[in-house]
Amino acid sequence: MYVRGKDPADLAAGYEELLEVEASGWKGAHGSSIRRRPWYEAFYRDLLGRLVRDGHCEVRSLRAEGRCIAAGFWVYTGRGCVLLKCGYDESYAQASPGRLLTHKGLEWACDDPGVDFVSLIGDAPWLRHWNPETRVRQRAYIPLRPVSGRALVAAMRLRYGLVRSLVREVKAWWRKRDDATRVRRGRDSE
Repeated sequence: MYVRGKDPADLAAGYEELLEVEASGWKGAHGSSIRRRPWYEAFYRDLLGRLVRDGHCEVRSLRAEGRCIAAGFWVYTGRGCVLLKCGYDESYAQASPGRLLTHKGLEWACDDPGVDFVSLIGDAPWLRHWNPETRVRQRAYIPLRPVSGRALVAAMRLRYGLVRSLVREVKAWWRKRDDATRVRRGRDSE
């Protein structure tokens, strides 16, 4: 059975099920579930609280045998719908509950006249099943305070710019080294 939690009580219960289902599998074991990171959980709880007031989110779930086997946190942004976080009970993996729920979520979005696009956020292999259009993500740093903010943004740009350029230089050096080694080996064998 598919369930759409829209009102505050349903959203709160659905969100708790999402946390439980997401933490029950590999995300919990690898420490990447929301529950395993307190600051992450605080962020999502705050986000949920803000979005509930404005009616900009849903927790959608798939239930079987009286319990939640997959859940997703969907957010409405203007004319778009975003699958922000999802998880499933791995004991039902053969039935692909995450895919089933995502498919139903996409159907609901297509039936909603207020939704023009859906974002699945991410590049996980299972998302490619729907052949989404992919877009390059970019990082931006925006200073919030006049002086200290600008200094921090400059430091971040410098840090990441330097790291990227150093990585490129090391890779280029490594390729040249390997090419020179291959050429030498080729001459030595003649």
